[in-house]
Amino acid sequence: MQFSRPLLLSDLFSDDELHAGRSPLIAGLNVVAKVKDGDLTFADNEGYFQRAKSKRPTAIITTRDLASQVQAGDIAIIICPDPFLRFRQICETFDPYMDADRPGMDIIGIAVDQTALLHPSVSLGPRTIIGAGSIMGPNVSVGCDAQIGGDCRICAGVTIEAGVKIGERVVIGVGSVIGGRPNAYRRKDGSFLSYHAIGNVEIANDVEIGALCSIDRCITDITSIGRGSRIGNGVQIGHGAMIAHDVLIVSHCAIAGDVLIGAGASVYGQAGVAAGVQIGEAVTVYGRTGVTKNVEPGASVMGNYAMEAGKYKWCEATLRNMASQNRATAEGDVSVIPQGVLEVLTDKLGLNSDAISIESRLMLDLGADSLDLQEILVALEDRFAIKFPGSAAFESQAKIMTVGDISAAVGKLSSRP
Repeated sequence: MQFSRPLLLSDLFSDDELHAGRSPLIAGLNVVAKVKDGDLTFADNEGYFQRAKSKRPTAIITTRDLASQVQAGDIAIIICPDPFLRFRQICETFDPYMDADRPGMDIIGIAVDQTALLHPSVSLGPRTIIGAGSIMGPNVSVGCDAQIGGDCRICAGVTIEAGVKIGERVVIGVGSVIGGRPNAYRRKDGSFLSYHAIGNVEIANDVEIGALCSIDRCITDITSIGRGSRIGNGVQIGHGAMIAHDVLIVSHCAIAGDVLIGAGASVYGQAGVAAGVQIGEAVTVYGRTGVTKNVEPGASVMGNYAMEAGKYKWCEATLRNMASQNRATAEGDVSVIPQGVLEVLTDKLGLNSDAISIESRLMLDLGADSLDLQEILVALEDRFAIKFPGSAAFESQAKIMTVGDISAAVGKLSSRP
């Protein structure tokens, strides 16, 4: 969030809080993920503090222990016992929409173009603007200071919260919520305390958003959807996400906070993208993929833990072939299990060797969970100096793989030159 005019830190904090008496001008408030030169931010742990320092904001609210890592004259420091609560209090002070939901607000400054068509049940907050030719269906709710461009179609039951800015020729499907409070929390006294969001949502021209979508307000900056992008039904887009132009996000995807998706990218059904991940231009994310790290421009990824699509398909095919070739030779005799494999299984699963047969299935018969499987895989790789084709593919096949399948895979990989 940018202030209407720069402020002195001494206008916001007491002399006891200001470290070494510095009081430079600050231009706005931002969390660490969005902070830039001129901003005030907070850091209440080592990780946040190092990230904040690297971005060189004007001032950081932090603890006395962390403050000792900043040399005098480098960055202005505000010291307090709970930096998050102090930052949250400052955000509340500057929240332009604090009273947006207060009953009985005067309906003033509404500007609705005479060519716009609004159902009688539409609710408009103060200072809303509706452009020419726009159509709004039953039970649409628009908060104060929201702006909706011309030729938009806002379907029944849509909620557009305070301050949201929507371009021209935008379509929003039934029941979607634009600019709702973000799911962003900090642990406090064994429970959770939410951030106080003072950011906004901006949707560019020619965007289409499906039914029952949720696009969250940014905490201190902007959540943005670029020109010409298409968002399917039931998509969640978290606070501070930046979706570039001409992006396709198919139904039931979950995009976490502060994600960046480049122009022309496609994210297919039920995919999930973890917080802070950057997806390059023209990337393809296949359905049900979990993206937990950055993806280079032009790549195609798939899998429980996203990997290059061709590699994932090769891993899947390799493991299926291993299973089909070796299941027929299984005799149920524990003696044909390589000793090293048997020792790893008994160690990681806490079982006696007589409880394990060549036909035993890791998950269904031996009770392994996902963490056990990952530990077994790593232990076998270390024991036999091998590398499985891919842990994501291994885990996806685990429910039908037997000890015999694993033994055969180890034998085949061990025999490679």
